Amino acid sequence: MLRFALVGAGSIGKKHAWCIRSIEGASIEAVVDTDLEAARALAGGEAKAFATLDEALASGGIDAVDVCTPTPVHAPIAIAALEAGKHLLLEKPMARTLDECDAIIAAAQRAPGVAMVAHVLRFFPEYAAARDAVLAGKAGKPAVVRTSRGGKFPRGESSWYADIDQSGGVALDLIVHDFDWLLWCLGPATRVFARGMAPGRPRGQDYALVTINFASGCIAHVEGTWMRPSGFETWFEIAGDGGLIDYSSRDSASLEVAVRAAPGEGEAVQIPESPLAESPYLAEIRHFVECASTGQQPSITLQEARDAARIALAALESMDTGQPVTIA
Repeated sequence: MLRFALVGAGSIGKKHAWCIRSIEGASIEAVVDTDLEAARALAGGEAKAFATLDEALASGGIDAVDVCTPTPVHAPIAIAALEAGKHLLLEKPMARTLDECDAIIAAAQRAPGVAMVAHVLRFFPEYAAARDAVLAGKAGKPAVVRTSRGGKFPRGESSWYADIDQSGGVALDLIVHDFDWLLWCLGPATRVFARGMAPGRPRGQDYALVTINFASGCIAHVEGTWMRPSGFETWFEIAGDGGLIDYSSRDSASLEVAVRAAPGEGEAVQIPESPLAESPYLAEIRHFVECASTGQQPSITLQEARDAARIALAALESMDTGQPVTIA
């Protein structure tokens, strides 16, 4: 039995709690939040509630820490968990700065357990199938990729999301999902150029358009917005020299990735099962539980999570300076 301390009783913490409680061989022993009432509500009658991680760890009986807090406090909580010898599951983005990312990696290298950043997009069937299609050459060599992700502004204008110094805006909090997926599909990036509403944007609004050059020669255009009144939606197109792979959450409830090959021909890569059959969050956390229980390394490495954060932070830098940023 992998016994968790869940840190953060907000919306993503509640999602993770449901997943952990649905997995055989996992349990929540402690819920931690600075809002102790929120911690108690999420703990229910199954777990203890604490205001700090130190208190939870001191109570004993904890094997893993799941960090679902606002981004600015990811690093100190993650490092404390690792230094206490616990397995670590950390919500994306990895941290607010690259120095913090590096400090987490260094702590993980000294620690006995496994550590993983929760880049859940890899567990969405349509995104995983699209990557498989890319690697199989279904559309030839990728040349141009377009992605879009967004919806209404999360929570209220007074929340930490509205403070870009804390959240990093859509670049770091939202489309870091796409940055990780693109790196997973296309390999290393070399340059980032971005435009957006930050800095100086009105509170409660954000939009970013990020252009990424890859070492392979491919170029990606990534759109992120918290200004879409119609609600959340996402789509992507991968254009190669042999066809097009595309997906839109607006068009298909069955989540099909269509591959259009040579003129007059075509084939469809049908997702083998509906994502409603299993939550991608559940699949992600089950993978982490299996890794922590067996000692195998997670499919998402800390370096990969750092690379995704690097793209997001380069986008923010480019917005500030108006200049492209070279990725070392």
